[in-house]
Amino acid sequence: MPAPQSVRPAAVVAGSREFGGCFLTPVLVLTAAHPLDGHPVTVTSPDSSGPVACDVVWRHPTADVALLRLRLQKLGSSPVAVEWADLPPGATVRCSVAEPFANREGLLSALDTRRIAGAAADRAGRAVATYLLLELFDTFTSRGGDPSRPTTAAWAGAAVFTGIALAGVITAARTRQPQRIEVTPVRTLFADSDFVGVLREHGCPVPPDWQMAVADPDADFEQNYAEHVVGRYDRIDLFGVDLFGGPGAWPLEATYQELLVTGEGEDGAGTSVEQALAGRKRVLLRGAAGSGKTTLLQRLAVAAARRDPADSPAFLFGRVPFLLPVRSLMRASALPRPDQLLDATGAPLAGEAPAGWAHRVLSAGRGLMLVDGIDEAPADDRTRIRAWLGDLLATFPGNRCIVTARPSAVAEAWLATEGFTELALAPMTWQDIQAFVHRWFDIVREEMQDAHGRARGEDFRESLTFALATRRELTGLATNPLMCALICATHIHRHGHLPIRRMELYQAVLDMLLVRRDVERNIGRPEGEPLSSQTQMQVLQRIAYWMLRNGRTEISTAQAVTLIERVLPAIQHPDAERGADHVLRYLIARSGLLTVHGDMVGFVHRTFQDYLAARAAVDEEDIGLLVSHAHDEQWEDVVRLVVGHAFSRLRAVLLDRLVARGDAEPEHRARLHLLALASLEHAVELDPAVRHRVEQRATALMPPRTPPDALALAAVGPLVLELLPGPEAIDPYSREAAMVVRTAELIGGEAAELFIRRFPPVTRSPQRAGTSWTPGPPTMPTVPVDSWTTTDGTIDPPRHAAYRGDRTDFSALCSLPGLHTLTISGNASLNRLDEVLTGLRRLRTLVLSDCPGLRDLSAVARTGVVFLEISPYPGPTAFAALAASRWLRAVYLPGLEENCAEVRELAALLPDVTLFAGAGITTPPSAGTLQNEDP
Repeated sequence: MPAPQSVRPAAVVAGSREFGGCFLTPVLVLTAAHPLDGHPVTVTSPDSSGPVACDVVWRHPTADVALLRLRLQKLGSSPVAVEWADLPPGATVRCSVAEPFANREGLLSALDTRRIAGAAADRAGRAVATYLLLELFDTFTSRGGDPSRPTTAAWAGAAVFTGIALAGVITAARTRQPQRIEVTPVRTLFADSDFVGVLREHGCPVPPDWQMAVADPDADFEQNYAEHVVGRYDRIDLFGVDLFGGPGAWPLEATYQELLVTGEGEDGAGTSVEQALAGRKRVLLRGAAGSGKTTLLQRLAVAAARRDPADSPAFLFGRVPFLLPVRSLMRASALPRPDQLLDATGAPLAGEAPAGWAHRVLSAGRGLMLVDGIDEAPADDRTRIRAWLGDLLATFPGNRCIVTARPSAVAEAWLATEGFTELALAPMTWQDIQAFVHRWFDIVREEMQDAHGRARGEDFRESLTFALATRRELTGLATNPLMCALICATHIHRHGHLPIRRMELYQAVLDMLLVRRDVERNIGRPEGEPLSSQTQMQVLQRIAYWMLRNGRTEISTAQAVTLIERVLPAIQHPDAERGADHVLRYLIARSGLLTVHGDMVGFVHRTFQDYLAARAAVDEEDIGLLVSHAHDEQWEDVVRLVVGHAFSRLRAVLLDRLVARGDAEPEHRARLHLLALASLEHAVELDPAVRHRVEQRATALMPPRTPPDALALAAVGPLVLELLPGPEAIDPYSREAAMVVRTAELIGGEAAELFIRRFPPVTRSPQRAGTSWTPGPPTMPTVPVDSWTTTDGTIDPPRHAAYRGDRTDFSALCSLPGLHTLTISGNASLNRLDEVLTGLRRLRTLVLSDCPGLRDLSAVARTGVVFLEISPYPGPTAFAALAASRWLRAVYLPGLEENCAEVRELAALLPDVTLFAGAGITTPPSAGTLQNEDP
């Protein structure tokens, strides 16, 4: 008789589908249940000569698992030696997946049922104790991952092993992250007496007394500590933000943006930070002020503490986080011993830890050491921290450790001898900014209690996305998560009323970076006695102005020191006694505004350089220099900011001279006159006569009235987009609107596309009339209304919906109060719209196609519909009711010919409505003109 073998994989075929399974005995196969219904089933093993027919002998009542029995046992089939594996809650183990002809490895995790028996169970829609989660190493999908990699669909029914013991079966259910696969544990199967009976009938061993593992003595404390970590770090403080009433805490999810990192072992394009960390046990992560270093460490701590494989990176499973701010470590007389690490995190339950708990965690290699802000320790103490960290990791080498620092805080390869890899956080891309804004407002909408509030949140999101795309100074600020959070929070605080006065925003940001952020975070004095904000501003202004006048974006450290030496004697402050070298080092280390590349120094973004250079120009009263360079796009923002910084008389002189130069130089006239107009937003106090002259010149240019006007304005560039009237200021279906849109088309670029999108497609150029473009994450496509069902907690219903077919029940529309566009087609029974439109206060576009019985349009007049398409033509009586509509702007009648008698009759009936007939329009307008109003 052949010797027993461990469990063998099997290939199961049901109809046209092939999936996995495993032999428990020579004739008994464990597999998934969902593909079996209504199909003949065969099984093949790697050592068999062909498929064998089989029958389903057991199926789990709720889980996706079944047992098959072969109708014929192959001669010479080897007996099977089955061993069973049971994972205790919270455990994570290395595993393998036995496919019929290949094996893959990964991590298998059992959810901690004590922690997530409530909300998480509701979210999963099942009892969480009944499934495991598998993450395969070779299916990890990174940013820009390879879409050609295999999916998990064919792995249903495959056995998952820990060592040689069977732990579970891959099921059909899918989690939100494609690399995470759901596994039914064998513990769930043994709870079914019929399953146990079938196993015993076929001689398969059954554990005699299989009980859940006894809890570790430390488990209760670790659970309490994990809950503390989540409660403490799952929100983030926006230090220094005082535009809306003081520092505020926001959900971590709203402020966390997974950025790219560059450095050792990474290609030039960068890698997502979590993917980069997954392959390295020790990392020194550099990042500028506000780049998200602390937020990242909080995210890692929370993900590890949650122990939820569905939402956490696999490399954090089973880890115990210790988040150690360096500024806190420095307050103690000595750096912490292992048994003092919990105290060093500031956890109030440190005294409750079982004796020796921290040693046991570190000795088992389960620790996650998160050392935040080496730059926040005095320079002399940084060597001491390195020695402490090296000793700790040498004693407990199996633990993960991530250390953060600003770029210039420590030398290159500072922790190389301790085995650390150096990585650097990359600035946010435009796609990152869009994703951040969309996610932030998703969180805001979750807190809204009613549909109207959620719709308002969507409007805020759209208006801010547009502002970020069209206002370069805002995009310039939003290059890291801190600045994005500041802008989002300010936008919400002001109820979405843009534009935000950027002078006010810039000053708040500079105040936060130069002073308040370190003070509120209780940083102390890592670079010695802090420089006053006045000294920092004076020095930074002089550096910025030198760069502007010399057409540079960087300055050598030697030249910067020389400039500082000239500034310090004029400052009546103790700071003047410090050397220029010390001042420059302080600004590089603490201001968050300067960056270093070799021996060159530059500003982190041109936005700050322009703002500070404008302050210096006002101090010097360099009006002549500003006017002479005002036609240069590089000086454009500086001129506008000078208008904001200057006192009233100087402001008036500058604007008057801009107008005068524009009058005298036709080749620069449009740019100079429009620059003066754009600068008025910063002119809080201005001589009325000067304001009138500026506006008078601009009136001749704006809005464009003819194609040559549009061409001339487009030559000025993106500045014009800020000045063009939007659809709320002019008739969006007029020729004037068409010329405005044409100007934006000629300017081109993403900001122009966003601007154009606010207008109906009918105003666009013929070659663009049918195009559409959506910024940021893709919008939800049109869905059939009758397929939309509400569920508790739903906060993102579709805004575009279609109702097709001859139906009379429109109750599903009650769940879509924020609907923007509705299409009803092929409905011969529809004769009135009262039931259809009730409650749709935000509806702007209505398409009624092939509804021959419709004769009453009075309900449309009581809505905010801006664009109506209807066919067939219902007659003039039905349209007479539309004369009462305050909002209707355009009607499209595809069933009529242009200039026919019916169209002329309607034109007299609805004089304020633009009519289209025949093929005069290709797609309905977006009706975005009134999206922020409620009729």
